[in-house]
Amino acid sequence: MASCINYYKKDHRRKECDYWDDCRYDDYSDCCDKKKFDHRKKKLDCDPCDPKDREKGKNCIAILECGRPVDRQLPDQLALTDPPVPLATVTIDTKCLCKPCVKIEYSSIITLMGLTGASDASIDLKFRLCKKCKKGQKEELQRWEYRHNNVDANDTWKESFTVTFCECLDCFDEDCCQYTIELIEVTPTIVSSEPVVSYDITNRDISAFAACKSHC
Repeated sequence: MASCINYYKKDHRRKECDYWDDCRYDDYSDCCDKKKFDHRKKKLDCDPCDPKDREKGKNCIAILECGRPVDRQLPDQLALTDPPVPLATVTIDTKCLCKPCVKIEYSSIITLMGLTGASDASIDLKFRLCKKCKKGQKEELQRWEYRHNNVDANDTWKESFTVTFCECLDCFDEDCCQYTIELIEVTPTIVSSEPVVSYDITNRDISAFAACKSHC
């Protein structure tokens, strides 16, 4: 049940608070700024996004979400037919925004090392960005490729790898959406059935920024 502290007005017929200063209802967050009780639903109206305001573009606030890396072991080789390896993921809720635009930024450090037998060797790494919303299917948004040539034995290379993606939606998405960067292919030079270039992907960071495309 909801609790009411320092309410300004009380409807004695309903025995419910009309205005709330400090209140909680079930799993909803703080509703103090709303001070509103929905008598029809018999619960606090704690949704920070009023649909009418959203349609008028009144709630056009910018949203920034920081993601997290996914702790998975990286394979020496990976084919497109193999299950992808998630590297980093971020979740963002754009239901408050009118026709939102979402920008995803991913950055990392790729370290390469030439192993015994490497001579003018190379490695290809392929990545993709996917989106999964609560009511939808997993969707691939874009792919990127990283390639490094001229790797010899005992060589060590470090390079930054950064990608960005932006999409603008013409409709409201009522659910949180999760964006994930995945490693989908690893193709090093092979000598005597063994890869001669090793790699690592560290300092993985992903973030999502969303704002209104325009006022509705």
